[in-house]
Amino acid sequence: MKRIYVILLAISGGFAQALSSQALSSQVMIRVNNGVGISSLKGRDGIFGDVITPYTFSLGADYLNGRYWGLSSDVSFMGIGGMEKVWYASDAGMLPGVETKVREKSNFVQLNTTFRVKSSRTLQALYLGLGPSLSLRVSNGKFKRMLTGYDVARLLYGLKAEVGINGCLTGRWHAGINAGYIHNFNRFARSLGGGDTFRSSVFTCTLMLGYAF
Repeated sequence: MKRIYVILLAISGGFAQALSSQALSSQVMIRVNNGVGISSLKGRDGIFGDVITPYTFSLGADYLNGRYWGLSSDVSFMGIGGMEKVWYASDAGMLPGVETKVREKSNFVQLNTTFRVKSSRTLQALYLGLGPSLSLRVSNGKFKRMLTGYDVARLLYGLKAEVGINGCLTGRWHAGINAGYIHNFNRFARSLGGGDTFRSSVFTCTLMLGYAF
């Protein structure tokens, strides 16, 4: 719980620092990002260590632009989980088995705010960003396929790192590419007995379309 408070304080501190600056741009860009997540799990015996690539979507804004920095906030929908390849033997026992891909995935709504260092004061820029993230589970909280007796965390908290580039299409319309990595501090899932746990690894790659005011 203390880590959650630290993350919320970091968000508030970023806002306060931005508001105290004397050289802010009035430009605000509202944007939509669409793409894929690249997610896997790390746990007992490497189970569910293969990646899945669920669709990810976000609605966000870039604002409080300084000379070479700015703030960016997003509300995202994404799936987090992993995949395991399982071989089932044939009934005869002599014939080749059948490979089945077993996926475990839960859906999350993620909130994040990143502090960006940019190559230009304008919205057309290369940038690097880092900031806190909170992910709230909005789907089933149990493993459903190969393993049973595991609870998926209701809330994941951690840090998001990102890199990207934005460019102007025409007038106020902008487009860009963004790649991100989300490191969650707490465990993705835990067995009911508390002995076995899974941690998540999440990368994202999205295309952005935005409108600047």
